[in-house]
Amino acid sequence: GQKNKPAAVNKRQTIHLPDGSTAILNADSHLDYPSAFTGKTREIYLSGEAYFDIKHDPSKPFLVHTGKIITRVLGTAFDIRAYPGDETIKVTVTKGKVQVLKENKSLGLITANQQISFSKTTEQAVRNTVDSKSLVAWKPEEIAFNDISMLEAAKKIGNRFNVQVEFANPLIKNCRVTATFSEDDMLEEMLTVICGVTKSQYIIQNNKITIDGKGCND
Repeated sequence: GQKNKPAAVNKRQTIHLPDGSTAILNADSHLDYPSAFTGKTREIYLSGEAYFDIKHDPSKPFLVHTGKIITRVLGTAFDIRAYPGDETIKVTVTKGKVQVLKENKSLGLITANQQISFSKTTEQAVRNTVDSKSLVAWKPEEIAFNDISMLEAAKKIGNRFNVQVEFANPLIKNCRVTATFSEDDMLEEMLTVICGVTKSQYIIQNNKITIDGKGCND
């Protein structure tokens, strides 16, 4: 499919991937990813540093390519630091489990507060225990919507941006939504994601947002 290639920017930015996963890019980083994940895997390419919160999908492993190193996850949160100028590639897990591979050979499985550091010169990998919180302190705070109704999600967004959210179709109110945002996300980004999940649309007029769609057959 077509590749979106956001240019490297010198500030952090949040990217919502087509499967509902979130990538927060650090400064001077970029990510190549398709407009939709088709096929048996979800694959993206990173240069620089990013924090990922990956939607769980055991049938479609999520693969992040950084040079010779592939980080494979089914769904979890972790940080990869792989700037071209750095001698090492570092993968740090904040929750869940991640497999790090070099050309199809596993360099190890790591879980929360563990890090694999791969040296580009010696091609050796070292596993360490780390304080993952301090290592991902560069990223903005997260706002998590964890299986909440669209009504609750709309209230949270309304309060956050001081806008009024209404539903043209009351059936949408009970749709469930799970999504992770960063505090850098703007109103329209948050609305696009929650409406994308529930196949609804939104219209903004002045300070009022109207959400419309078919609703969910739960």
